[in-house]
Amino acid sequence: MKQVNWMALFGIFWFNVLFTAGAVVAVIGLLVGLWVTITTFISAPLLLFIEWLLVTAYHLPWPASLTWYDVPLSLIFCGLGISIWPMAKNATVYLANFFKKYVRYNLKAIYR
Repeated sequence: MKQVNWMALFGIFWFNVLFTAGAVVAVIGLLVGLWVTITTFISAPLLLFIEWLLVTAYHLPWPASLTWYDVPLSLIFCGLGISIWPMAKNATVYLANFFKKYVRYNLKAIYR
């Protein structure tokens, strides 16, 4: 069984709490925001269709009218979402591997 280097454990714990935790939370927040944006962009045509269906079927007062640029704009957003998807997937995989390596590095420093 490996012995614990208590000084390294103390130092790594406080370093991670003081400096690393904020950066990790910020990066994870940016990644979640990116995925929410991509999902919304890809589903834009479906949301427009549901809006059109509700307005025409139930004679809802909102919106006053569906404007001419709604359809091309939703298709452009869908194309942007589909084109950004592979880059976001690569970034997610890269960051997951980076965090795994960081944890392994910390464990190597703690155990002798």
